[in-house]
Amino acid sequence: MAAAPSGSRTRMVTLISKGGRHFKMPEAVASVSSRTCKEALDYIEYRGDNTLTIKLLDVDPRPVSMLVNFCNHMAAAAGDDDAAAAQRMREWEERFLGDDDVDQALLYDLLSAAISIQADGLIDLVCKRVAHMIKGKTPQEIRALLGIQDDLTPDQRDEIRTDNSWIDI
Repeated sequence: MAAAPSGSRTRMVTLISKGGRHFKMPEAVASVSSRTCKEALDYIEYRGDNTLTIKLLDVDPRPVSMLVNFCNHMAAAAGDDDAAAAQRMREWEERFLGDDDVDQALLYDLLSAAISIQADGLIDLVCKRVAHMIKGKTPQEIRALLGIQDDLTPDQRDEIRTDNSWIDI
């Protein structure tokens, strides 16, 4: 990606959430954390405002704010590759999604926002959080936790058990 010409403003990426709230981040932050932003910034023709706008109109402001926070943190840590940096990243990730007020609805919205801009690191982190939530739970507990209706008939259940003895349904 070519650097901005001398004397020009830093190119910005603006994410717009539900309700029209704007969240801005510099090109350097967006391109480290998001494949969509990087590709768009590489190929877009600017109309003089040096801003790429991505509308996430189906996502509430809080998850978009968290997405920008994640992107900023990833960009700041991009050059760190030692063991201590990896440990700091794990600790930050635990705090980032470890709060009691991070519920399933917020995780879903955060995942939707991350998928929309292809923020692979955040997609992985949210998936790890969901995996941690269901780890050690029975299929019935997972269904209850995720609101999944059990629509298998007893005959279907028996057939699955016979064909796949290792699956606990």
